[in-house]
Amino acid sequence: MIVPHYSRYVIDLNRPPDDVSLYPGQNTTGLCPHVQFSGEPVYRDGQDPDEAEVAERVERYWRPYHRALAGELQRIHAQHGRAGLWEGHSIKGVVPFLFEGRLPDLNLG
Repeated sequence: MIVPHYSRYVIDLNRPPDDVSLYPGQNTTGLCPHVQFSGEPVYRDGQDPDEAEVAERVERYWRPYHRALAGELQRIHAQHGRAGLWEGHSIKGVVPFLFEGRLPDLNLG
């Protein structure tokens, strides 16, 4: 099991490192979120991480996590001939800033 030890507000490990939107045309929170799920800001005015800070977070947190994840999947695959990844995280069931209605209790992807 690989478990990060820092907040998704430092960097969201479920996002691509180039921060391409997972939901084009919709509200989203991004790689280094500037807003909470409520739509409220994460940072005080003018304190959002700049491009250099985001790049540093990708190198310090995102890349090592994904290298470890890929390595573990390769290890398991080599040992057993197959590997599966189940990624679990939590979110409120109702998040009007991001989604209409109620989210499913479990999403497999």
